[in-house]
Order: sequence, then structure tokens, then C-alpha cells
Amino acid sequence: MLGIRDDKLSVRGLYACQCGCGFNCIKDKIIDMLQVMQDVLDSPEAKADGINIDLSARINSACRCEKHNESKKVGGKKGSEHCTGEAVDISPVSGSRERWWLLDAARQAGFTRIGTGKNLIHLGIGGEPKKASRVNWLY
Repeated sequence: MLGIRDDKLSVRGLYACQCGCGFNCIKDKIIDMLQVMQDVLDSPEAKADGINIDLSARINSACRCEKHNESKKVGGKKGSEHCTGEAVDISPVSGSRERWWLLDAARQAGFTRIGTGKNLIHLGIGGEPKKASRVNWLY
């Protein structure tokens, strides 16, 4: 069940393509899942564990137009979930405990495609039948 909706996560401009073209096809389901994640991160259990993470400040990539996705700067793959509004990349936090909470919250929220790297965590839902679910990969 969703808590009080975080207005910062509801700002649709947060998810627009970063090339400036205005492309934004973020799925409402993704925004709802991010809100569930924020609710987990704001839980008394997380706070007791010293967790203080604002997801809206950690989203560094969401929707991408095809041109931006295929640019050398991004290096995205053809058929990327970012081009269909079914994924976001978030900046990880520095500590392993915070990273654990982010990944646990993502799973609780229902993200089924999670890629982890030193500088990002990819969260996707793999809307296309050809996209594998319940997968985690390393960058």
C-alpha cells in the first residue's frame, strides 16, 4: 500500500530525456514503484538503521529518446527499457548498508530487472515479453 505520495517523485519532468528533446514516456507504474521504495526507505526500521535516502535526488536517468540512448555518451542498447519508460537509473549511495536498503526496497517495490554498478543501479520492469524477469546483472 502506498503511503502519502511524495510530490518530488511525482514531478514528471524528473523523468524526461536528458538530451533536452523533451521525450518523456515514464510509466505511472514506475512512479508508483519508486514511491513504494521511498516508503520502505522512510520506514521506522530503515530509520533505526541510519538510512536517510531521498530517491528523487538520486534519479540520474529515466526516459531516453532513441538518439540519446544510442549516443556514445549513454551507450544504451537497442530496445532499452529507458526508451519505453520502464526503467530508471539511480545513483547508489556510498555505504554497503545503504546499497542493501536500496536493493531490498527495489525488490519489495516489484522491480524485476536490476543492474548494479559502481556508479548506478538500473531498475526496470521488463515490459516486453522478450526481456527476462527476476534478473540482476553487474556493470
